[in-house]
Amino acid sequence: MPVYDLMDTETGEEWEEKMSYEDMKELTADGKIQIMYKKINFVHAPGSDGGGKVPDHFKEVMSKIAEANPNSPLAQQYGKKDHKAIKTRDAVEKARKKAGGSLIG
Repeated sequence: MPVYDLMDTETGEEWEEKMSYEDMKELTADGKIQIMYKKINFVHAPGSDGGGKVPDHFKEVMSKIAEANPNSPLAQQYGKKDHKAIKTRDAVEKARKKAGGSLIG
């Protein structure tokens, strides 16, 4: 069952209460009690991959997708970074702008 942060609009009193969704709807129906939407803090366990670092295997999968779609924004971020690949992407982008958008059709 979820825990709701509630506030009495007349007194300003705030509290938490564990109840079903249906009970919460009944309690807040008249407008005297409102739900307080507070910021949620996500905590990552020590040693977990939750510190914002993208795992290496994810990067590998994204680079394979980028190679299959060389003219996509994904290829710019995860594609090959060698001189030839960069020059090719720049030439395609220049041609796309000159053509007025898409190079297809």
